[in-house]
Amino acid sequence: MNNNLTSFTLHTLPLHDATIDEEDSYNFLHHYLNTKKYNHYYKYPNLPLETIHFLSSQFCLFFAKIQSAKTKDLFQTNFPIRIFRYIMLDDGSWSNYYTTKRKNGYVVEGMHWSNGLVYQVRQDISSSFEVYEATLSIDSITKTMYNFPDIEE
Repeated sequence: MNNNLTSFTLHTLPLHDATIDEEDSYNFLHHYLNTKKYNHYYKYPNLPLETIHFLSSQFCLFFAKIQSAKTKDLFQTNFPIRIFRYIMLDDGSWSNYYTTKRKNGYVVEGMHWSNGLVYQVRQDISSSFEVYEATLSIDSITKTMYNFPDIEE
């Protein structure tokens, strides 16, 4: 990982190492999506990719928060709680990303904060990859406080 890289957005996500392993990444994302059904979701391909990139960058850079372990207060930070990454196989199961011989599949990678999450599904190449899905998930308080649009799908 490039230690000078301090920005955490969907654009820079492939440059950051995951902070949890592939099995935990897979389980975390599925648990999050099943338990955060009432969050607001902005998704590509339902919305233009440029819209998702803009909204997710706004969230990641200016409105993402984590909860203090001591005081339980939320404070703004660009640094996520966790970065996850795994290979999604054609049957929807997971495989290792950090291995010399990866199985063919799609890279699923994302970042999580206390008030939201961003993730993308992309081609398994290092640059100039095609994005098949990109999602921003934010809680209702963040959506209301920071005037996120009512265009989620």
